[in-house]
Amino acid sequence: MLVAVITEEEGYSASIDLAVVREQSRPAARTYTALRSSQFYRDWLVVWGSRREFGERGFVAQPGQVLATLVADGEHIVSRRQARRGTYPYSTLEKVVQSVLAAHLYKCSRLLGGAIAANEGPARGEPGAASVITSLLLPLKTVLRSGKRTKAQDWASNLYDELRNDIGPPFIRALYGEKPRTVELDVGARWFARGMELANRHPLHEDVEHQLPEIADELTLLDTMVSLRMRVARMASGERAINAAWDDAEVIPFELAEPVLWESDAMERPGLQEMTEVAYRYDFDVSQLYPEQGYLRPHFLAAAAVGKHERRGEFDEDPSAHWGLLGLIEKTDDGGMERELAEARAFLRTRLGADLQQWVLRKEPGPILRPLDILRVRQFRQDQEKAGG
Repeated sequence: MLVAVITEEEGYSASIDLAVVREQSRPAARTYTALRSSQFYRDWLVVWGSRREFGERGFVAQPGQVLATLVADGEHIVSRRQARRGTYPYSTLEKVVQSVLAAHLYKCSRLLGGAIAANEGPARGEPGAASVITSLLLPLKTVLRSGKRTKAQDWASNLYDELRNDIGPPFIRALYGEKPRTVELDVGARWFARGMELANRHPLHEDVEHQLPEIADELTLLDTMVSLRMRVARMASGERAINAAWDDAEVIPFELAEPVLWESDAMERPGLQEMTEVAYRYDFDVSQLYPEQGYLRPHFLAAAAVGKHERRGEFDEDPSAHWGLLGLIEKTDDGGMERELAEARAFLRTRLGADLQQWVLRKEPGPILRPLDILRVRQFRQDQEKAGG
């Protein structure tokens, strides 16, 4: 288990007591053990040093690279992976998040379209849904490239058409394993019928989307996905700025990389249950957009694996997903972890089928962390320099 202790003064790190570090780390260690199962972590690696020492080595938190955490003097952990020029995957992530957004937008359009069709007639279904959903896309104009003279509503309508008709359906077909036999999706037809069913249960008036809790919840999640799209657009913009400013740099200076990677976005970051829903439904690890949430990657990959098996009956061969599933299956006490995480794990456990559990338990686990020595960052740097690294 990697524990990185960041101190403000370089000389202070020499007096750090390993026993104290282990004791301080114990609550977090329990959470990490639960996320990957008790089989995964066998030994500890403690790396300590000042912020300057970490920065000189290019040590920064990377999405999905966090192995363990320790809150020491209010600081977060870092990863041993260096932040080299061009390694940030945010431009690629933009395309992935766009597809996830499009898939959920398509679902909302079918659900809401069915409800409006049942309430106001078939001719009003799809246009009514488009009108409601297009308004939720307007914030994206501030971060996505668009013609300056294009009216906001026209721009959002064009984006809706692209997401709804061009990007969403192929991604959903891949998620559900549907063959492109027709323009219409089988699952889309089921969502439309579900919307009609919900509307037929209750006499409705205008603003159908606010009167049906199930549809209101889906639109709330869509709003969250719009925020995710805004988040990754800013991250990609930061990546481009870093590459432009340090085109010839071997290692990106910590002072430049940190604001981009650790931008708080506290108001935008979705709740853990929402992040779990996104992973479970759309096979996407949201922690890639929030480095401070990277330690939850096994949980989100497990959620994606559960969803994949539920939709298509397939088993996820990713070793990280396998360890996350083992963490769910293992009988551990989640009471010591944050409430949201415990609730999200309980949500997934209710969806773990017996055949999936049996497959996970029979499968040979992937590689684990091997015993590692206790290192100081300064010594580690010196060793790397001697080795020509």
